[in-house]
Amino acid sequence: MKRKLLVPSAAYFAAMFLLAKGLGLAAALGTGLTVFVFALVFIKDRRKTAITGLCFFLAGAAVFSGYRLIFADRAEALDGKEIDVHGKVTELKYLGSDKLLVTVDGDCGGVSARLSFTCENSDVDYGDRIKARVEVSKITDTLKGTSADWYRSEGMYIRGGEAASFEKTKEIPDYPLKWSMHLRDSLCKKMLGGIGGEEGAFAAAMICGDKSWLSDATERNVYRSGIGHIFSVSGTHVVLIFTMLSGFISLLVRSKKLRMAILLCIIWFFSAAAGLSPSVVRASFLLTVMVSGELIHRRTDRLNALCFSSLVMLTFSPYAVTSVSFLLSYSAVFALVTAAPFAMGFVKAAGVKRDILHGLIASFSILIVTMPIQLMYFDEISVIAPVSNLILVPLCTLALGFCVAAAAFGWAAFSCTPFLMFAKVLLRLVFIGAKALASLQLAYIPAGVPAVRTAILLSLAAALAAVIIRPKAKVIAVSAIGAVFVWVSVSAVWFCRPGDDKKLLILPNGTTMQCLLYQGKDGVLFDIGSGGRLNKAVSRYEQRMGVRCISCAFISRRDRAAADRMKAELAFVPESFCFEHDEGTKIVLGDLTVTVLEKGYKLETDGREIDLTGKTIEYSGKTFDTTKVKNALILDLDSMELSDG
Repeated sequence: MKRKLLVPSAAYFAAMFLLAKGLGLAAALGTGLTVFVFALVFIKDRRKTAITGLCFFLAGAAVFSGYRLIFADRAEALDGKEIDVHGKVTELKYLGSDKLLVTVDGDCGGVSARLSFTCENSDVDYGDRIKARVEVSKITDTLKGTSADWYRSEGMYIRGGEAASFEKTKEIPDYPLKWSMHLRDSLCKKMLGGIGGEEGAFAAAMICGDKSWLSDATERNVYRSGIGHIFSVSGTHVVLIFTMLSGFISLLVRSKKLRMAILLCIIWFFSAAAGLSPSVVRASFLLTVMVSGELIHRRTDRLNALCFSSLVMLTFSPYAVTSVSFLLSYSAVFALVTAAPFAMGFVKAAGVKRDILHGLIASFSILIVTMPIQLMYFDEISVIAPVSNLILVPLCTLALGFCVAAAAFGWAAFSCTPFLMFAKVLLRLVFIGAKALASLQLAYIPAGVPAVRTAILLSLAAALAAVIIRPKAKVIAVSAIGAVFVWVSVSAVWFCRPGDDKKLLILPNGTTMQCLLYQGKDGVLFDIGSGGRLNKAVSRYEQRMGVRCISCAFISRRDRAAADRMKAELAFVPESFCFEHDEGTKIVLGDLTVTVLEKGYKLETDGREIDLTGKTIEYSGKTFDTTKVKNALILDLDSMELSDG
């Protein structure tokens, strides 16, 4: 019975992933049939498994296609229309100036979906049933927005503007949701108020999943140090809480069934406190499946349980297949229940040495297995994660335990205060360690540099081949460490080499724009009327392409606030700012000459001239209007060709 669900769930997932990533139905089916024929020809003793896999592949394709036709395609067809919305409020966010961002789950123009829109600040609460009239548009990847894949994984295919009408109905609210969200907000306030500062914001993220209170600098340091997963509420937290409480409850309750029932109740209580976020619900469901098997005296295979939960989750939410949290959580657990135990079996040490080696093996396993996903979704990849997880995650675990204890004793302020104080001290140590590790230039590498991406993919393939051919302890260790060494070495060579191709990144925003002229790791930034509104997009590109040094930022308006925003939001802060020069002023930076125009800048470098005016780009006698462009553009200064970025 062990691991019979591995092939079916993998085939089911593969069909949905191919279709979600834009592969046509015919091409996806052709891919599945090709793999099936290959398995029949070359793996003759696994023909039943191959047939089962093909059946689940076809089922996955059918479920995804049906879901897309019934929900996604019908919702996206409402693009540009004003629709009636009727459903329950699942999220609320105050935007200021009496504006409220409301997320509703229900009937959106005749389609069952989720929709976010703004309205005047009104007396509405989580779980309330509302009616509204809203103009909607199709969600696409924009410079300022989150990936459309993320929205689709949340059941959102269209976005709304400001509601033309909005009213709360007299229907019975969703009281469980109302209670869950209020519990989440209450715990978030307790962490922010009781701990305070960046530590309180970190605690709120760990408990409630709300990262909005964290500064951009702190968030980057945590991600670059390799422990960013800890402040995103996920299966990690569920497992940690389950582990911490199981030992304590076992001292009080002898009955195993009663003990497990109590633990499951606590886990689902934590899920409610986290706002029933999909990642926590997934982990809680997986843990429930595993524990239930033990309660009915059936040995539960962890990989089987993982595969079963993925089948259930994808059946009810097929677009979750493109969710980075879904992919990372399941691939990380897959690494822990397959690759890590296999490698740990070769460890002969005992005691503390054994625990340290097991921790390193687990971290390296997760890093190697999740690397392809990180290449697809992240701008920077932390390669120091195995070390940082060994040092900093135990501190985070203790802090999480104190935060949970503080939440449990929240009814008595005097009893929860000591827990919060201990948590604050531990989190401060975490910040110090994360900042120190993130300051190492090669602790994180750029995911968008072609040389680095190629090195990662080739080294992963070589490591996998080596382990398959010779599954020995030394081979596994050398393969994992060697792969990371190759990544760091290639990144170091790339950073040290003199930049060759010079390119201009253009991020248009109506009649304004932000541009980044870069060569290798060095760049110069231009803000033409944007006021720093596209800093997030600039940061993503800095990180992805390995631009680590911004020598100067030119700001067309005399706007010190824009400079302050850049200092707070950019991944790499400019060394200097120029925003108080008169028209006609020339500034020379090495081989670059910048001339201030009435509404923009003229760039002269390597015999090339480019005029940036906020809504047009003039180069090589051509004028390109960017006012209606919604995507990034790249101008190659060698060929003077403009292309999508």
